Amino acid sequence: MIRLHQLSKTFHRDGQGVEVLHDVDLEIAEGEVFGIIGRSGAGKSTLVRMFNLLERPDRGSVRIDGDDIIRFDAARLRRWRQRVGMVFQHFNLLYAKTVADNLRFALRLAGGHSPREVEARVDELLELVGLREHRDRYPAPLSGGQKQRVGIARALANRPRLLLCDEATSALDPETTQAILRLLARINQELRLTIVLITHEMDVVRSLCDRVAVLERGRVVEVGEVADVFLFPQHAVTRRLVSESQATAELDPLDLQGPASGGPLLRLTLLDEAATRPVLSQLSTETGVPLNIVRGAVGQLKGRPYGQLLVRLPDAAALAALRPALQRHRVEHELLAVHSRLPADEVAA
Repeated sequence: MIRLHQLSKTFHRDGQGVEVLHDVDLEIAEGEVFGIIGRSGAGKSTLVRMFNLLERPDRGSVRIDGDDIIRFDAARLRRWRQRVGMVFQHFNLLYAKTVADNLRFALRLAGGHSPREVEARVDELLELVGLREHRDRYPAPLSGGQKQRVGIARALANRPRLLLCDEATSALDPETTQAILRLLARINQELRLTIVLITHEMDVVRSLCDRVAVLERGRVVEVGEVADVFLFPQHAVTRRLVSESQATAELDPLDLQGPASGGPLLRLTLLDEAATRPVLSQLSTETGVPLNIVRGAVGQLKGRPYGQLLVRLPDAAALAALRPALQRHRVEHELLAVHSRLPADEVAA
């Protein structure tokens, strides 16, 4: 278990203080993939560097299984840092060394390995990331995805307990990003490695993370399971972030206005088993209520199928008839707009 407790950090420049983190509290379970999202300047990169004290907080604690690493002496802190791997946006490879030499360098720097052990570990790492045929090539001619695979292999060289990924896919194209995410997911599953992933890309969190925290101006404004945060965002910042990557999250004013005779507008959310059935047709068949789809999105959240749809009903009476069926089919629903001759409080009742 990793616990960050009331972490705060202020940077000073020209006599002015800028608080980049304020009372950050997070708990990360062993073996989970934990995402930290936020816009540029939210404090994400500063926060991730506190897991190994490359950046020290002004106050607060970073506890690993109850031990505060801020209180570690130099030798103990050095041992902890060897248990933390880091993957960077721009790879940070040694371009004068071959792929294999980049990995050898990380192993020799840590020490404690015989030449035979070093070579065996290099072979194992190259096999893991799918670069065995590139072992003697230099990084420069490799593709961005291949360079990042070298970076991941190097980060895993000394069998870390924690892997920190700071915008690890931001410099990659969408197809390569998905390949890297599949590799990280496999590493997490096979090695039971805890991964903390810093990103501004919502699709990365949606694909890989178990839980996610939303950071805004140095504060954690929301934290929870990925499905809960994406499908039922509570904070305005989270809703804005989600709206940029999800078709049903933010409505066009024309959607809300609808035709003059239009009825209530609902957001329907289906998750897991409910998202794999023809729920809309079942709802219409059972209730006789026609559902006019305005827009929708379907996909997966860490392998969990989901669907989120905006539907317009003919009138308020249709909403009253539909609600019991929505509950039976375990469909979450939210009333977004009312366009009916009935008063709004009567529609919502």
